[in-house]
Amino acid sequence: MTIGVDYVIRETLLSSLDMTGEVLQNLGLTFSQASDAVEYFREFDQKLLDKQLAIHDDQTKLIASTKEAAAELRGLFEADTKA
Repeated sequence: MTIGVDYVIRETLLSSLDMTGEVLQNLGLTFSQASDAVEYFREFDQKLLDKQLAIHDDQTKLIASTKEAAAELRGLFEADTKA
């Protein structure tokens, strides 16, 4: 990281992902399906965080990156509801 931080624990993210897994199972997904969905999002989020760290000092690029990520997630959610 840029200020000498080597490891960050985003505890509210972790608890949110745990809760999401439980909700998905309560909605009818298997444990495996819920775990896969949560892991996919966790990896997506980490890649976005890494990408945005590299451009954090360029507001225009940061905004564009956020909009692209939101559009990608929206597309994934829409495809999921059609499946």
